[in-house]
Amino acid sequence: MSTRIFKGYTIEDASYQDTDAPGYWFPRVFVESATIERTSVVLPMAHGIDEATDDDEAHSVARTRILSNNL
Repeated sequence: MSTRIFKGYTIEDASYQDTDAPGYWFPRVFVESATIERTSVVLPMAHGIDEATDDDEAHSVARTRILSNNL
């Protein structure tokens, strides 16, 4: 699990693979800053990708939401 800083926000990986759905990943990151409480950004589950790709996609969506002030 890694943490990245973007424009004063901390974005922490939280993607996981469910044991009931092998091969399916659930992209998710947690976002927080001094001005907002910890919140999650969740994407629809994805099949056939790896954890690193999953985390990158969730980070990308989180950065877009931060820039558009839509957390």
